[in-house]
Amino acid sequence: EDIQGETSGDYASFMNYLIREKDQSDAVAFRRSLKGFGTNDDLLVLLCCSLDARQLAGAQKAYAQLYGRVLVKDVESDTSGDYRKTLKQLLRCQRSDKTTLSRAQTTNHAEDLWAAGEGLEFGTDEETFIDIFTSCSPSQLRQIEKQYEALDQSKFPVDEGLDAIEPDEENDQELARMLGEQQFADGKSRLVRAIMS
Repeated sequence: EDIQGETSGDYASFMNYLIREKDQSDAVAFRRSLKGFGTNDDLLVLLCCSLDARQLAGAQKAYAQLYGRVLVKDVESDTSGDYRKTLKQLLRCQRSDKTTLSRAQTTNHAEDLWAAGEGLEFGTDEETFIDIFTSCSPSQLRQIEKQYEALDQSKFPVDEGLDAIEPDEENDQELARMLGEQQFADGKSRLVRAIMS
């Protein structure tokens, strides 16, 4: 209350985040991504993909305590399709915290992804993609990417078709600022970039 009386705008928000516990700050950020008209998808993706399983579990607990709501249900009501499935799977807090896979695991995942995409005559088995992308750590996904490309010299499935997408410069600059990284200029989907980073 003292901070609100003495500060305003972004500075007040910044100060409020500083005095909160990490789990509470994450919960407030999740609420901010979902509250009001529309969804702040960039913030939602950033939170779901950058927090590890323990941090996501803590944020969900704090969200329930602060707002009396279930985070997964709020995400479910604000999203749809494979995007919803992917976010819900990430919020199950089962993503690996390990950095490497065995050679056999890497090969199996790469082959499964190939079979779920290139190996199908029509369409894509999105469930396989969601399962692998939400259970493996970013470094494990990079291992799988290398193995996939070695299978038949083709691009990793998430890269296909994305080269033609024009990046949304304003949103990409904002997300890059939030991530503290350089501007994304490759035109890839922000969800894919976030999951693999």
